[in-house]
Amino acid sequence: WQVAQVLQNLLDNAIHFSPLRGTITVGWQVSQHAVLITISDQGPGLEGSDISELFNPFYSKRSGGTGLGLAIAKKIVLDHDGSIGAETLAKGGARFSIFLPR
Repeated sequence: WQVAQVLQNLLDNAIHFSPLRGTITVGWQVSQHAVLITISDQGPGLEGSDISELFNPFYSKRSGGTGLGLAIAKKIVLDHDGSIGAETLAKGGARFSIFLPR
């Protein structure tokens, strides 16, 4: 259920920042030792300062946001010996990647 919470937090953000009728893409790759899950949106993307801060508690660019969703997501992923990261896509939008050992 904790990994479901991570995905819900990331999808909620993707929906919030995506334009009307924008596309959100969820992908995954499974190898013998790990799972990689990606969530991409067509929103405005992330600024450099956002990427370095966005997993910190109470940091939010979302109006009315608490800044806890991504901090909680990171804690859950780290508790499962995984990693989480974010990047701005060349074509616009953001992609969040979660790496979890199997």
